[in-house]
Amino acid sequence: MQLTWFRAPTGDDAGTTNLCYEAVDLQIVRGRAVDVAVRQGEETIDFANLLERVAALAGVMRGMGVTPGARVAVLLDDPLDELLAFLAAARIGAVHVALPEADPGSAIDRHTPALVVTSRVLTYADHTPPVVILRGPPPEDARRDLDWEVAVKAGRTDPAGTEPVAGDTTAYVLLDEAVPVSGVPGHDSRFARQLADLAAGRVIILEGSPE
Repeated sequence: MQLTWFRAPTGDDAGTTNLCYEAVDLQIVRGRAVDVAVRQGEETIDFANLLERVAALAGVMRGMGVTPGARVAVLLDDPLDELLAFLAAARIGAVHVALPEADPGSAIDRHTPALVVTSRVLTYADHTPPVVILRGPPPEDARRDLDWEVAVKAGRTDPAGTEPVAGDTTAYVLLDEAVPVSGVPGHDSRFARQLADLAAGRVIILEGSPE
């Protein structure tokens, strides 16, 4: 995957780009709006619909105070939900932190995310995130918890555009490895491979069935 730069890197300038733009928006610009981007079971999602879903979720994150560089911690059972959350965080320049299934609370304490997106009931210790988007479990704290479906519905009224992101900033954290934006092409991770597939117009095949 070759990154498309909003401002090309030069000397001590890391340049600016956006991974979500590279993977989704640019494919629509190239005429692939109705091409299938993701397949999960019997469901197919074209690039136009993928953009709509991602921009809505990103709009929610932005509306809940997530700013560029802030961390969004994610632990979701459905790989489609995980992909949407990953692209949404990238869209607004946030850092996607993949929470481990074993002891996610410790990772939350280390990374102090501004927002958590999860399909699990989590226990918080030193750091309690100000906002939690729940995919499945009912909200427990009305001041903190948002239902995924309600949140995304609201996000459709104010979808987020792409935020220019410096190439030397962190794109995502996986097993405590911070991967910079410029280092994503060729990185050996599921997220990097999914981005590369989308950028190349290849269909991502996800396991499981959509709810």
